[in-house]
Amino acid sequence: LKEAGQSLPESLPILEINPNHAIVQQLKHASGDQIDKPAAFLYSLALLAEGGQLEDPASFSKEISRLLNGISVVY
Repeated sequence: LKEAGQSLPESLPILEINPNHAIVQQLKHASGDQIDKPAAFLYSLALLAEGGQLEDPASFSKEISRLLNGISVVY
């Protein structure tokens, strides 16, 4: 196509989900915010892992802080 002077069609990213992963298994039994927030967080992680940029980095940072506040870390 490029040689014929035509532009290549834009390819969209694909998010592959492992239905057997423990997190996905837990989400099967959740509803509402119990699904929405973790799903959005996982999407953001995948986007960052592939070198993408977040639409709202501040919200992502707040979510990480919220998660870290909920766990005990021993150093």
